[in-house]
Amino acid sequence: MESSGYYGKKSLGFKRIKYTDIQVHIINHKWDKAEKELLAFLSLRALPEKHEYRSMALSDLYQVYLKKHNFTQADSTIKTLLNLQQVLFGKDCPALNNTKIRQGILYSNYLDRFAEAEKIYTSVLNESYLTHISVANNEYYTAIAAESKLFEYREEYKKAAQVINEALSLTSKAFGENSETYSRLLNLLAAFEINIGKYEEAGKDIDKSIAQFKTKNSKSSIKYYAEALEIKARLKIIGGDYPEADALLKEATLAYSKISRLATDDLFSIEEIGLLYINTGKYSKAEKYLKKILAEREAGLGVDHKSTYSILNYLGELNVVLGNYSEADNYFERSTNITKKVFGNKSIPYANSLVYYKKLYSILGDAESAAKALKTAIEIYKKAYGEDNVKVGILMHEYALAALEYSLLKKITAKEKAELTATLLKSLEIIKTKLTENSPAYADAIEDAALFYVYADEPNKSIQYIEQAKAIWATRLGSPNIHSARLEMLTGRIFYQMGKYNESLSAFEKSKSIYGDLFDKVHPSYITALGKCAQLYYILGQKAKAVESIEYCVEKSLIYMKTIFPVLSEKGKSAYWEKTKEDFEFYKTLTFATDKVKDDMVSNVFNMQMQTRSILLNSQLKIKSKVLSSGDTLLIAVYQELMSNRENLALVYSMTQTERKEAVSYTHLTLPTNREV
Repeated sequence: MESSGYYGKKSLGFKRIKYTDIQVHIINHKWDKAEKELLAFLSLRALPEKHEYRSMALSDLYQVYLKKHNFTQADSTIKTLLNLQQVLFGKDCPALNNTKIRQGILYSNYLDRFAEAEKIYTSVLNESYLTHISVANNEYYTAIAAESKLFEYREEYKKAAQVINEALSLTSKAFGENSETYSRLLNLLAAFEINIGKYEEAGKDIDKSIAQFKTKNSKSSIKYYAEALEIKARLKIIGGDYPEADALLKEATLAYSKISRLATDDLFSIEEIGLLYINTGKYSKAEKYLKKILAEREAGLGVDHKSTYSILNYLGELNVVLGNYSEADNYFERSTNITKKVFGNKSIPYANSLVYYKKLYSILGDAESAAKALKTAIEIYKKAYGEDNVKVGILMHEYALAALEYSLLKKITAKEKAELTATLLKSLEIIKTKLTENSPAYADAIEDAALFYVYADEPNKSIQYIEQAKAIWATRLGSPNIHSARLEMLTGRIFYQMGKYNESLSAFEKSKSIYGDLFDKVHPSYITALGKCAQLYYILGQKAKAVESIEYCVEKSLIYMKTIFPVLSEKGKSAYWEKTKEDFEFYKTLTFATDKVKDDMVSNVFNMQMQTRSILLNSQLKIKSKVLSSGDTLLIAVYQELMSNRENLALVYSMTQTERKEAVSYTHLTLPTNREV
C-alpha cells in the first residue's frame, strides 16, 4: 500500500529523495536521461513555482544543456533561473551573482556575445561582491577566470592582468601565498602570460605554482597540479624543450588518473600537444590527436566556433609539412574566416591565422602574399604586445625574408635591402635575448637568415647560419629531422650558385634521402631535391642517371599538380609553376641535347606540354562551374566581368601599336582580384 502525505511517491519529499538518481546520471554523463528526468521534476504538480528545489533543478538543467551544446535552451533556462533566484533570495544574494557569472561565461565563451558578458561582469564584480563571498570560494575563482578571459578575448591585456593580480593580492592577504586558491590563480596568470608572449614571467609563476601544489594532497589540489603541469608543458613546447614537455604531460596524465571522472570533466585539451608531435616528427600521431580534439570542439560548439581556429592552424601546418597543400589551404582558410568573423580583421587571432597561412604561401613560392600577410600580422602584434615582444621578433625575420624574396622580382634599392637586413638582425637579437641562442625559435630565425643571405648574395654568411641551425636542431630532435632536410636543400642551392657542383650534389642527395625516409618518394620536397640532383648529374657527366631522375620527377610533379592546382588562386598557380617549371624545361632540354635519350622521351615532351595546359584549363573550368552554379548573382557578375575583361585584354595584346592607338581606350580594363572571385 502506497504511503500517503508528504512522503507519498507523488509527493515533493519523495521526489527530492529520488533526485539523487538525476545527479548520478549527470555524474555518468547520461545527459539525455538527466534532461528527461529534470524536465519531469520541474513539471511536478507538487513543486511550487517559487521554490528552492525548482532553483536547484533549473541550475542542473542549465548545466545539462551546456553539455548537450543546446545553447538556445541553456540561455533560456539561465534567464528563468535568474528571475526565480531574485524572487527567492533577493537581488544581492551570492547565488544570484554566481548565476549571473555563469550567464556571462555562456555569452563570452560559447555565444561570442562579448559586450553583454562585460556588462554582466561589471554589474556583479564590484566591491559589494566580496562582502558576500570569500576569495577561497570556488565561485570567486570562476568569476576572476571568466572576467580576465573576456578581456583577453577583447585584447585588453592590461585589464586582464589587473584582474588576476588584484585577485592574487586579495588572496595573499586573506590566506597567504601557500593557499590552494593562490596557486590556482598563479596557473591562470601563467597561462595568460604565455598567450601574450611573456614566457620568462610565465615560467617563474608556473614553477611557483607547481612547487606549492606538490605540498598539498587533496583531490582538488591534484587536479590543479595536473593543470599546472600542462601549462608548463605548453611553455616547454613553445621553447622547444620537447623531451621535458613530453615528461610533464606524462606526469599530468598520471595525476589525472588519480581523480574521479567528474573532477576532470571540464579539463581543457591543449592543442599545443599537436604541435609537440609535429615538431618531433610524429606526424600520424599529430594528425590523430588534432583531428580528435577538432571533432570534439565542432560537435560541442559548432564548426565555426572560436575555439577551433588554432587547431585548424596546426592541422594546416601539419599538411604543409606533409605536402598536402590543398588540405592545408582548406584548414587555413577556415581558420582565417572564423577569426575574422568572431574577432575582426585587426585582432590577434586573425593575425595568428595569417601567420600560419603564410607558411603555405611561402612553400608555394608566393612571396608577395607571404610578405603582405606578415606585414599585416606584425602591425597587429606590435599594437597589442609592443615592439620588443618575442612574438613580434619571431615574425620580423619571417617578414624580412619574404619581403626580400618578393623584392627580387622587381628592382630592390640599396636602402630597401639595408632596411630588411636591419629588421632581420633586430629579430635575431630579440629572440636571442628573450629565449636564448639554443631555442628552436632562434634556430628557425637563423634558418630564415641563411636563406635571406642567399638572396642577398652573401653565401658565406648563409653557410655559417646553416651550420649553427643544424647543431641546434640535432640537439633538440636528433638526426635526421625535417629541419636538417631543409637545411641540406639550402646548402645545395648555395654550393650550386658558387659553382661547387660536387658539394651541391652531395647536399641535395642528403636532403632527398631525408625527405624520403621521413615521408615518401612522392613528397613535393623529395621531388624538388630529385630535380636538382638530376641537373647536377647531367653537369657532372652522369647522363643516364640524369635521365632516370628527371623522368621520375616530372611524372610525379604532373600527378601532384592535378591535385593542387584546383584549390590555388591564379597568383598561386603562377607562383607554384615558377617553382616547378625548371624541371619540365630541363626534361625538354635533356630530350634534345643528349644521346642517352629514351625512345619515348620526344613524344613525352609533347604529351607533357598538353598535360600542363590541360591542368590549367581544367582548373579554370572547375572554378567556372562552381561560380555559375552557386546562385550568387554578385559573384557571377564579378566572374563574368573578369572573363569579359580578359577577352578584351587578350584582344588588345594581339594588336600592333598602331592598332592600339586607333582602338577604343583600353586603359580602363581591370581584372578583379582572386579573393574577390
